[in-house]
Amino acid sequence: RIDSAGYQSQIKVISSIYDSIYLEVLDDPAIIQWANNNLIECMTKDFMPNQSVPNVAESEIGYSWASLKPIPNNATLDEINSTRQLLKA
Repeated sequence: RIDSAGYQSQIKVISSIYDSIYLEVLDDPAIIQWANNNLIECMTKDFMPNQSVPNVAESEIGYSWASLKPIPNNATLDEINSTRQLLKA
């Protein structure tokens, strides 16, 4: 999806650890929103037929692992900007 959207230079997959994926994303609200929406959709997709327990996912953003703040699924640009301001405080 990153390649298809042309975001190869704005979004980089850094690591995946068990059920987590870590991305380096350009500090741009629209790109953060795109990454959040697509990542949540990919991570919550049912991978087994007749799956009885739904997959859940949520995103966090930050400048380091120590400063991560959650952002809502399907976050608006305003919600993303509010979270970004918390990171700069």
